[in-house]
Amino acid sequence: MSERPLQGLAARFNGKTEPVDVDAVDLELLRALAEDSRSSLKSLAQHVGLSSPAVSERISRLSAKGVIRKFSLDIDWSTLGYSTCSYISLSVKSGVDRNLVFGALLELPSVEEISIVTGGRDFLVKLRTAGFDDLRRVLAEELWIIEGVETTETQMAIYLQEVNDVAERRIEAIKGKKNPNG
Repeated sequence: MSERPLQGLAARFNGKTEPVDVDAVDLELLRALAEDSRSSLKSLAQHVGLSSPAVSERISRLSAKGVIRKFSLDIDWSTLGYSTCSYISLSVKSGVDRNLVFGALLELPSVEEISIVTGGRDFLVKLRTAGFDDLRRVLAEELWIIEGVETTETQMAIYLQEVNDVAERRIEAIKGKKNPNG
């Protein structure tokens, strides 16, 4: 019987492969909300030329379809002392249930993101720590003791550049695909 190292993790995938149908007004609402998720319904309605109830319905529909996942706060963790961002490539021992390792990683307070990846490793884990000593502590006292972790490789980011206009550029790309002639 051949080993299927990611068997069981498929349940964690959201399965949404088909894009949600959106129109130009939806895209404009998404652009405005990406810029300021605290915008009032009234200001959004004025921006797109619809009534507040119509905008509310569109936002509810986009939320129900999973396009809008949440309205959130963007905290600059470095201002609170967590200035070190690291990426950990992690392999799980053969025969160990990757779901258990995945679940244990989700519990670590320094973990910001976990990706299931292709290649020679199983996961790519993004950590945020309060410097090198804290990173070393997290690795030794939290990550390396997870049952089933076989090997890790740590890369520390020496500079991070946030790309602020991602929503703007992606929305323009979507609009371009919907109207290839301009």
